[in-house]
Amino acid sequence: MDDSPNFDKIRLGQLGEDRAVALYRDWGYEIIARNDSFPQLGELDFVARKNGLIAFVEVRTRSTDSGGHPLESITPAKRAKIIRAAILFWDRMDQTQCESVMELRFDVIAVEERRYGLVITPVFGAFEMDRVW
Repeated sequence: MDDSPNFDKIRLGQLGEDRAVALYRDWGYEIIARNDSFPQLGELDFVARKNGLIAFVEVRTRSTDSGGHPLESITPAKRAKIIRAAILFWDRMDQTQCESVMELRFDVIAVEERRYGLVITPVFGAFEMDRVW
């Protein structure tokens, strides 16, 4: 097993994402995509659907020693990339799936590693699709 700090960061990121997906499932969402990559934009961590809502979810993890709150890492440039990737994802969706969608939402899940476990903070509707082009 690799004990490097980079490995720990990857492990923590995966754990945070797994926990966020589990929460959305517990809340009644269907996960319709996970780690969907788009060239030059990065990836959508996961996309969840419930009733007429589709949520594009970005998971940000931090350990206590990495400094700063996870939400601070969502810069305007990062938001723009997420929104552009969401538009591309939407364009790829089957039209019959799109017909029942009444709302698109951008959520951010902050995951902080503490001595006593993970602290998970969901921010529903963290940002909107305005002026990204």
